[in-house]
Amino acid sequence: MANVAKGLDQIGSIAECLNDIILSTKQSLQKDNKTIWEEYLHRWDNQDWLDMLAGFNAIAESSPESVRAYHKNNAEMARTAILKNKAKSDRVLDTKPHKHKAWAMINTFREVWNNLHDKRIPNEDSKIKKLKPKVLVEQTEEYTRTTIFHNLFELEDAGQ
Repeated sequence: MANVAKGLDQIGSIAECLNDIILSTKQSLQKDNKTIWEEYLHRWDNQDWLDMLAGFNAIAESSPESVRAYHKNNAEMARTAILKNKAKSDRVLDTKPHKHKAWAMINTFREVWNNLHDKRIPNEDSKIKKLKPKVLVEQTEEYTRTTIFHNLFELEDAGQ
């Protein structure tokens, strides 16, 4: 069974990591970024992904304005890949045929997280270069994830 609270925490963690990379490098995310792959994508197993997808669904239900149709499509493709191939691998989205789905999902998580928290951090070089330093500082202010989650969601599995 998916753990929504854990999934929400993981979504927040990867989203903030990706935002930090964009802001510190002042360029779009690179698909070969070692931090992203070594610290996150190579480590997450199917259950981690299912937890995050459950967290994504909680956001989609409670804040539908934060989620676009293509975000839902990315999530469905990732979930389908995991469920169809979990007998073959405990890290389906870290296998060659599905790595692009992992990349799409972390970008989906970042975009949805940013929409949810009204953060405007683009992932396009031409737009990143136009950000003013004051905006960069404002966009990196941390929120207390626990407070946000408890205010936004009534989690059935919060005690787990």
